[in-house]
Amino acid sequence: MLNTITALAALLTPIEAETVPLPVRLPESAHIELMLTKSDRSDGGEWRQTDFRYDVILEAPDEDDMRTMTWRLQEVNSGDAGAFSLSDFDVVMTVDVNLTPIRVENFEAILVALRRVMEASGEHGLESGMAALAAMTPEGAALFARDATLIAQGQGTELYVGQDHMYEVEGALPWGGGSMTMLGIYRLENVDVAAGRAVVRWEMTIDPESLLAVLPSMTSALMSAGNADEEEQEDVLADMDEAIAGARLENRRECDYVIDLATGLAVEIDCVFRVLIEAGGERRERESLVRATQTLIR
Repeated sequence: MLNTITALAALLTPIEAETVPLPVRLPESAHIELMLTKSDRSDGGEWRQTDFRYDVILEAPDEDDMRTMTWRLQEVNSGDAGAFSLSDFDVVMTVDVNLTPIRVENFEAILVALRRVMEASGEHGLESGMAALAAMTPEGAALFARDATLIAQGQGTELYVGQDHMYEVEGALPWGGGSMTMLGIYRLENVDVAAGRAVVRWEMTIDPESLLAVLPSMTSALMSAGNADEEEQEDVLADMDEAIAGARLENRRECDYVIDLATGLAVEIDCVFRVLIEAGGERRERESLVRATQTLIR
């Protein structure tokens, strides 16, 4: 009887769950059609939307599994989805195995194109803005390849189904001035083998205290890169110190990724960003939506 009970107990012992690897598996060279829609609004106003269509060209990986990835802009329609983004131009990047940008290889050419756009629009602060951008390294510029980074964020995971994977990272700032703490959560919602799809959820919040603490040094580094004089920097920083005293800040990002099991590509991406700041009796809110699809052509 004891042997029988022991055998039954063994059957009832739960089997330890295993992680589900979702690596990116692509041909030596690949062509992806990317459809990208970016929308934003401020303080509950009207949404502004811009639609992009790209050819994404991936070259064969090198011995370190790094690839050259080119986002070649084919079409852009309507609206204005906010501030300058590298998505407005053709971009050549070095990416890792998950297609996360490591550096922007044609950053100097992008700066030349950006200057033409800003000159044509009569952009205020052209020289200081261009000087600040020119001070960035190609690796720093990769931080601004945010659309490519966002799409890759859901690729290459290895998670337990239905369990939160929480992590904390220190986010570098492109002009120096310290770093801020970012708190992230990954969750593999489900895996449908028959459909060949998995759903990954990713959430990120920036720790408000660390961001408020780094704002003055970040602003100083940015103004120095833009050739602002010392007196101007002191005035701006004094105003900032007063404004952020007792300020409340929220910065949250949430994305759902539908992953193709065969290739590991995020074939559907749906993201919501929200930034809220209350300071000096004023309240400002900015909301952004990013939706994209990736289709492997070859």
